[in-house]
Amino acid sequence: MPGNPDKSALILRINSDDEDLVMPPPSSHLSLKNKEKELLRQWIKEGAKWQGHWSFQPISRPFLTSHKAHSIDALVHAHLKKNAVEPAAPAKPVVWLRRVTQDLTGLPPTLAQIDAFLADSSDKAYEKVVDRLLSSVDYAERMTTIWLDNARYADSNGFQFDNARTMWPWRDWVIKSFRENMPYDQFVTQ
Repeated sequence: MPGNPDKSALILRINSDDEDLVMPPPSSHLSLKNKEKELLRQWIKEGAKWQGHWSFQPISRPFLTSHKAHSIDALVHAHLKKNAVEPAAPAKPVVWLRRVTQDLTGLPPTLAQIDAFLADSSDKAYEKVVDRLLSSVDYAERMTTIWLDNARYADSNGFQFDNARTMWPWRDWVIKSFRENMPYDQFVTQ
């Protein structure tokens, strides 16, 4: 009962000597320390505000500030400010392009991609780069390497007999399925 630990079923059960009533049950081989029991008592005394598991709660937007950048930036800036840390200066455009391209594809940007990015003065220049990279075969290859590694993908036997194997159609199918956003259940079934 919120606010009254002496009438709480929880407090009754964690302090019980009855094997059929006590929590956690003796068969679990678990027990609560006195400090933990006291913490539960205090929680109930303070009103015992309870919410279901976080994964069952409605999705809500985190706080937003007047920060002009993306909302994740607002969260990072709040954490930096709380810890009295100044943010690093924004990366120069070419440095940013190199970082994002290598992060998403594992490859450096080409000279043509650098030139195109630097020539794009629109407000959406950064967004266009990310969209292009996310829709590329290179990105799909990078993301599917986990699947390929887990299945021990190789183009050859590799150990004692280095004969060629015809595995590339499966590799191409995995990459194509990722690019086409095949539903996970369908992917693992096929």
